[in-house]
Amino acid sequence: MLIQNGSVFYDGGFHQEDIRIRNGVMEEIGPCLTAGDEEVVDASGCLVFAGFLDTHIHGCNGSECNEGPEAVRKACALLPNYGVTGFIPTFSLPDAETVRRAVQGVRAAKGCPGAEVLGMHLDSPFRYRTIAYYNIKVPPTREYTLEMTDHDLSDIRIISCAPELPGSMEWFRWITDQGVVGEVGHTECTADQVKEAADNGATLLNHFYNGFAPMDHHVSGALAGGLLEDRMYAQLTCDGIHVAEAFVKLTVRAKGIHRVVPVTDCSQFLGMPEGRYMRRDKEVIFKDGAARDPNGKLVTGAHPFDENMRTLRSMGFSLEEIGTMCGENPAKSIGETHRGKVERGRKGDLVLMTPDLFVQKTIMDGKVVYDRERDK
Repeated sequence: MLIQNGSVFYDGGFHQEDIRIRNGVMEEIGPCLTAGDEEVVDASGCLVFAGFLDTHIHGCNGSECNEGPEAVRKACALLPNYGVTGFIPTFSLPDAETVRRAVQGVRAAKGCPGAEVLGMHLDSPFRYRTIAYYNIKVPPTREYTLEMTDHDLSDIRIISCAPELPGSMEWFRWITDQGVVGEVGHTECTADQVKEAADNGATLLNHFYNGFAPMDHHVSGALAGGLLEDRMYAQLTCDGIHVAEAFVKLTVRAKGIHRVVPVTDCSQFLGMPEGRYMRRDKEVIFKDGAARDPNGKLVTGAHPFDENMRTLRSMGFSLEEIGTMCGENPAKSIGETHRGKVERGRKGDLVLMTPDLFVQKTIMDGKVVYDRERDK
């Protein structure tokens, strides 16, 4: 496949170049490439990004990825419509047994058509919050972690942990030695404990602000520590609901454009009509684009990846800044070197978008898997 005449994003800027994909890999990138007998896609007027990676997503279209293989397959099928070519199913579950069943379900669905499962993200149960909504407080241990994962960490990409829990620093050292990204989240820890977690290998902040104790200028808390910790990427749910515009801008200014990772935190509500639902054992009211419990507490996300990009644009971020945050940072944050950038030798996954950031085509392995005109 040859993609011609597009404005191609990489390394912080847009370039008028063509991209040749052969055998599922970007083989050649440059101006005015000559077409052979391959399929040619005219990207005139389009922005061309590497396929987007969503590193924190629970599900979509009425199902969540912890519910079994069919729920994962539904997500794989739908996500390319929003430009997502790879994702990490994320579980918020209360104990080792429910996590283990979810892990088994994802493993059973691997290799299905659509967006690729890049591993799994366990954002529980190693939490410490004193508010009533979060009743999970399980200290992290090797044994518990292996129990959750059927003694197989090979496809576990990220695990979250509150640094104030007993044994957390030893656990962070161990889990990062296993090749898993250690993540700080759902915590009331101090700024010093965030730094200590980074000293012990943690490199990621779990959907920053959400799940953390609120900022208090009298206290050196986790949010201040996260903003100051240059070694850690900050996931940020950029739907304009989870995190207010001023705090999105504060995070980018404090951490720099290369350390912010937009995520959707999407759930079963993506693609569903508004109304009252049950999410596991809790009632959720989905209204005005937000999923909240009956007391008004924000519970999870419901906006697709490309819509969050448009929200960032409405906040005043440039297309170059959005390309860096959404197009390249997710891959860097999880150590992914085969996706997440337009570069020779990387996987042939691309997204063609209008200048106002609506997906026109999604390409995976050099094949069009979503076409806005074709798939209306």
